[in-house]
Amino acid sequence: MKRFQSRDLMATYKAQFRYHPRHKIEDIYTYVEALQHLAELAWPFLDYHTKENMVADQFLLGMGNHELIVQLAAHGHRQVQNILRVARSLEDIGDG
Repeated sequence: MKRFQSRDLMATYKAQFRYHPRHKIEDIYTYVEALQHLAELAWPFLDYHTKENMVADQFLLGMGNHELIVQLAAHGHRQVQNILRVARSLEDIGDG
């Protein structure tokens, strides 16, 4: 991957990252992968943990699921894998 991008291109990726809600056709794993990809393009010089925290926050915003946000806040989850586990369990409950 190119580490040197134009500022305009990086600004575009940042906007796409910040305003990318989960689409109805995206499962939660595809959504997280899209956010991770956009974060890497938008902030190629940030360390992994910083980007993962940003992805976790954006995932919660993009999901638009108040119950998920409350559940995760109650348990102090900030890691993407933990968020995915809780989100999947809530989806399973909703499907059941």
